[in-house]
Amino acid sequence: MPRRDELTYDLGPSPSRRSIPWPSVLLLVTVLALTIVLAASLVTGSRPSPETAAPAATASADPASPSDGTSTTPLPTGSDAGDGLGVPEGSREATTRFVRAWLDPDPKTREAALQEVAVPALTEQLMLTDPARIPRATPKGAPVLDEASTYSAQFTQALSTGRSITVYLVADPQAKYRWLTTSVAQA
Repeated sequence: MPRRDELTYDLGPSPSRRSIPWPSVLLLVTVLALTIVLAASLVTGSRPSPETAAPAATASADPASPSDGTSTTPLPTGSDAGDGLGVPEGSREATTRFVRAWLDPDPKTREAALQEVAVPALTEQLMLTDPARIPRATPKGAPVLDEASTYSAQFTQALSTGRSITVYLVADPQAKYRWLTTSVAQA
C-alpha cells in the first residue's frame, strides 16, 4: 500500500479525518458574540454621562475685591491656550525683516538676513531660488496679523505689485526677534 506524503496538499478523503461539528461551532460563536456585546454595554454603561457628571469648577471674579490685573490661573504649557493674544511681541518685526530678506535679490545679503528670521530649512530652500524668480517688489505698508497664539503667528504682507503673501511664524525664544518664519505662500 502506498504511503501518503504528509508534506503535500493531498486533501482527498482520509479515514483519520473527522467532520467538523458545525452546530457546536455555531453555538460557540454565538455565545462569544453575546459575551462581547454584554461586556461592551456594561463598560459603556458604567461611565457617567456628560449630563450627570459633576459640573467643572469655574472661577468667578469677586466684584467687591479690587483687581490687580494679574490672573490667578496660569496658562497651560505646551498648548495654544492663549489664542487671541493680539500681536505677539517681536512677531511683526520678524515678519517685516523676513519680507525684506525674501525680496532681496543679492545672494550675499539675502542669506545672512534670512538666517536671522527663518528656520534653516526655509533659508536653504529660498537660497536655491533662481534670483530671476525673486519678485521685484517692495512691501506695501506693515504686515497685517491674521492669526496668533502663544506659539504661532500668521501675517499677510501686501506688495507693491498688487499681490500679497502670507508669512507663517513659530515662537523661538533663542531667535533674535523671538520668532522664526517657517513658510511663505502667496495669499
